[in-house]
Amino acid sequence: LATTCRTHSRDDMLAHVGATAVAVVGMPQALNHGEAGPANCGWRGAQLVLFDMHKVGPAPRFRDVSGLLDAVSDPEIGAVSWERATSIYLDEYRRLGGFPITDGQFIEDVAVLKRHNAYGILSWLTNSSLEDAEEGPRGRSVQRAWLQSAIISLLGEGNQGEW
Repeated sequence: LATTCRTHSRDDMLAHVGATAVAVVGMPQALNHGEAGPANCGWRGAQLVLFDMHKVGPAPRFRDVSGLLDAVSDPEIGAVSWERATSIYLDEYRRLGGFPITDGQFIEDVAVLKRHNAYGILSWLTNSSLEDAEEGPRGRSVQRAWLQSAIISLLGEGNQGEW
């Protein structure tokens, strides 16, 4: 990643990874699904049902929603903008008695969590075998797409001169 980025040195990037981890560790904790997303949701009549509950546990309070906001605002999946999805979420969060947070702090926390997740997926993908015979070509292309998405996410922010 550091060799691809034109605006930040390797040391700057390592410092940013460390600062991101420190910020995440300092965030308030809440019960999270761990892998919340459209693939792990379904409906039983009018009731929303979550699947793959094996990773439920304490995590930074907006860990799950940081990825869900992107999923529901993805033009191929959702029908609302990221801003609208955020507004809907915060309205419900507040209505249901969530701990107070400003819109700006929420957006900042979500950005930090997204970067932290991107760093994590880079590590996971780097350590997983892209040539695993059991995965086949489709599995490798999915892993490469995730890897590319994480790199673009991080380089996009870094190349704008902002973290």
